[in-house]
Amino acid sequence: ISIRAMTMYKGGEQSISYIDNQPFYKIDGIGLIISMPGSSFPLKLTASDETTLSSLFERADRQSSYLSRFVMLRLSITRVVVPLVMAGLLIYAALYLLQIMKVNRLQKDFALWPLTETPAMVAKLARIHPTDSLLLLGTLLHLINRKEVIWRDEIFEWRNPGRNDFSGFSAGEILLLQWLFSADEDYDHVLAPERLRTAARNPDFRELAQRYRTQVDREFNRKGLNNMKLTASFKLIFMAFSALFFIMAALFLLTTHASTALLLLIPAGFFTFGGITFRFLTEEGVDRYHRSRHFMRILATPQVIIRSCQSQLNEAETMISALPVAVALKKGKAFFQGIRALPRPLFMRASYALLHVYRRQPVPDGDDLDAKGRGAEYERLSRGIEEMERVLSAWKELFDSCFI
Repeated sequence: ISIRAMTMYKGGEQSISYIDNQPFYKIDGIGLIISMPGSSFPLKLTASDETTLSSLFERADRQSSYLSRFVMLRLSITRVVVPLVMAGLLIYAALYLLQIMKVNRLQKDFALWPLTETPAMVAKLARIHPTDSLLLLGTLLHLINRKEVIWRDEIFEWRNPGRNDFSGFSAGEILLLQWLFSADEDYDHVLAPERLRTAARNPDFRELAQRYRTQVDREFNRKGLNNMKLTASFKLIFMAFSALFFIMAALFLLTTHASTALLLLIPAGFFTFGGITFRFLTEEGVDRYHRSRHFMRILATPQVIIRSCQSQLNEAETMISALPVAVALKKGKAFFQGIRALPRPLFMRASYALLHVYRRQPVPDGDDLDAKGRGAEYERLSRGIEEMERVLSAWKELFDSCFI
């Protein structure tokens, strides 16, 4: 039974075989019509179907034509689906490239904006979905740098709980201070691991966490880096193309039963991703985005960042400002690796600055140290940096457990 030519084999006077050497496809609706004298079927029953022989042949002819078109479509589906997939991916790329047609060349001082902006805004721009726990931790470090919060051992303390003037703080920072450092009978204005675990069991904790996320989103939208109207329009376009490719994949799969049709799910998936995550950045937003992404990629090489900021920040100020941003960008490990890889004199200066600002450790007078004393001081600083990294990692895990 085939729409292709078959080889006939006579096995005897009453036996004829037709052989098809081509691949066989099981197709619903395939059938066989045989016309022979009634005497050839001695055991047949009285026929209830009075359809004439000519009508049966007409029906078979129509079915044969349908099967022929069906098989030809199945055999040619690759030539249809592959161009559609390529066209979908090209459309997806074109929609993304529209916003970066006027990208300016990266300036030498590219690292200044990430270091002078709040860590939450930098992470929100550089990453589509920044990690909530790292946003909180980066904001805490930023507040320590501003001398609003003190980091003692493994706890954080709000230095000025009676503050009334918050004009120099972002709305997200204000909410974080009033949320995590509110007055408590047992802990006062101290954020300790035990207090956070207890607070996380309260239903209000998740509500406040959601308010913090919402506040960060609102701050980002007010920065003028994201065109909200074009973002909404492009998201609708992405979702429309996603629906179109999903429908085409379903139709081709149902009509041809060919797995090749599933390739259309590739552009459908890309368009769905774009419909969820796309942001149409302004010209300034694109420039800040490229600065932030480049800054994020080179956090393991602090010397490049230092050179980029040397017009306005010295070595110590650059390293101090880079830590909160590195943590918010999920690059804390790379940052500390870069610090350890610095030449010894630069490593000691950077470590002194970080430990003095964030851990309140005094800076000794280097002139009073001999060669042996400098060796011991280098080991002490190395242990201090390792301890800082360990505590930050522990707080990150603690925040993550509270958000689950």
